[in-house]
Amino acid sequence: MKKYIQVILNNSQPQKIEKVSRGYAFNYLIPKKIAEIATKSKIEQINLQNDLSDKKKDKFQQKNLKINRIINNIKIIHIRKKCGSNYQIFGSVTEQEIQVLISKIIKHRIDKKQIIIDQVKQIGVYLCKIIINETMKASIEIHILPNNT
Repeated sequence: MKKYIQVILNNSQPQKIEKVSRGYAFNYLIPKKIAEIATKSKIEQINLQNDLSDKKKDKFQQKNLKINRIINNIKIIHIRKKCGSNYQIFGSVTEQEIQVLISKIIKHRIDKKQIIIDQVKQIGVYLCKIIINETMKASIEIHILPNNT
């Protein structure tokens, strides 16, 4: 009789296949539904699912790299706003306005939650940070110009 058996851990994502002792598996893991016995077909199915999720992650990473390259090529965005005295603009420049402009330029939708900018209430130059994912960040200069009309 084998001392160790393979079990599939149910509570891990992606599912993991572990080698544990028979007593631990049959007396603790399986009765508490923490794990189930790994059969050949279940192992193949889990490996296939893990391969698919890895491919999805790679595709998503490639898309993020492409977006990062495009955003890094954008140096400056000009926004024209109606202004009053002392270069104060009417209203403010919001993340949504910037999101719409950037989405038009890069032809990919980014969320306004990914954009970080200080409150813009005057004509001037501001730095806008864009969080593409946890590891990729980009920044763009936003030039707020007075509207000539």
